[in-house]
Amino acid sequence: MGRGPSTFKQADYIRAVKAAKAAGLELYRSEIHRDGRIVLYHELKEIPAERQETYEEWAARTGATIF
Repeated sequence: MGRGPSTFKQADYIRAVKAAKAAGLELYRSEIHRDGRIVLYHELKEIPAERQETYEEWAARTGATIF
């Protein structure tokens, strides 16, 4: 009996991990659920003041928009 279609792609997982690392998070565990959810666990730590920015600053820097 086969496994059936995959609910996530490896690229999805890699994208999530890279985004977490870019945000300065140190991952220590990850889970991939059958429904396609990717859960990343990290240690909660204080963000240095020089790395803190408002949403507006982040949106301007990244070119992000709200749908």
